[in-house]
Amino acid sequence: MCARSTNSGDSMSNFEHEIVGTRKNWLSPIEFDPLDPDAVYTASEIVHRSTDRGATWTPISPDLTGGPGRETNPLFRNYGTVTTIAAAEVEFGTIYVGTDDGRVQYTHDSGTTWTRATGLPTDWVTSVAIDRRDPANVAYASFSGFRSGNQKSLVFRTADGGRTWKDVSGNLPQAPVNDVLPIGDDLVVASDVGVFVTRGITKGMGRSWLKVGTGLPNAPITSLDWQAKTKTLLASNFGRGAYSVPLPDLGRSEAARNRAAKGSPGAAPAPARAVEAATAPATEPVASAVEESAAPPTTAASSSRALPTQAVGVLAALGLLALAGGFALRPRRR
Repeated sequence: MCARSTNSGDSMSNFEHEIVGTRKNWLSPIEFDPLDPDAVYTASEIVHRSTDRGATWTPISPDLTGGPGRETNPLFRNYGTVTTIAAAEVEFGTIYVGTDDGRVQYTHDSGTTWTRATGLPTDWVTSVAIDRRDPANVAYASFSGFRSGNQKSLVFRTADGGRTWKDVSGNLPQAPVNDVLPIGDDLVVASDVGVFVTRGITKGMGRSWLKVGTGLPNAPITSLDWQAKTKTLLASNFGRGAYSVPLPDLGRSEAARNRAAKGSPGAAPAPARAVEAATAPATEPVASAVEESAAPPTTAASSSRALPTQAVGVLAALGLLALAGGFALRPRRR
């Protein structure tokens, strides 16, 4: 069901009948336009835009999928839906979408024309994100191979407006990636086995990833958000609530981190070491962030260096928001 509320959730009005299309994802995407507080996007197999806070909707795309699911199992007939939407913050008209049949489509003219990205995996697109520092050119896409049996972690980056893409998965552990969040020149991802960050994505291109923090329940991380004012990373967990961790160093340039790390004579250590670049080779097994002395696990930390627990701190629960399934922290503004 697609619904809106104008009284803080006391009552809801269904607008599903206004959405053109025959197929809708179980978790239909919704994205507020960062440049227009009255505008919001949602999708079936077709992207829709509202300019009156969800009261009325207009299609702005054709079918962006490969069509309805063709599996013999009738339960799969509704495959062929848009799963994720991202609208640029400072570049009017730029929108990226992903679908459950492995398509990334983008427009730079508010939906007048759409282009299908090439050179990407054909797995379920879990998240698309636009870099607010260069929204005309830089964007990210993450994928989940759970449905197809593909165990690889899949994160890709474009630096030319969607025309070409580069794999920046590096040494991420083999698991579905569910969300991707660019913060400055750092990139954070949520996967089935934890939260990971790579520093200096422009220079390092994701070769080395660090695991963020301890204290998360052993369940997939479904969504991320960044509170820039408080320098706090938020993560939602499948069926287990929402968690936060302060990361004052995240998004800062390497030069700024180095200056803060040196500090002034006699001053307290600067909080710029919350996340440090990995010094070990990408393939070196390391201990988990939960038990530094434990043998290297065979999943998350065996292929990705973990952040020191004392540097990041234990994640604190925001509230008992456990649901039967996961929930998303979106809509968000990075």
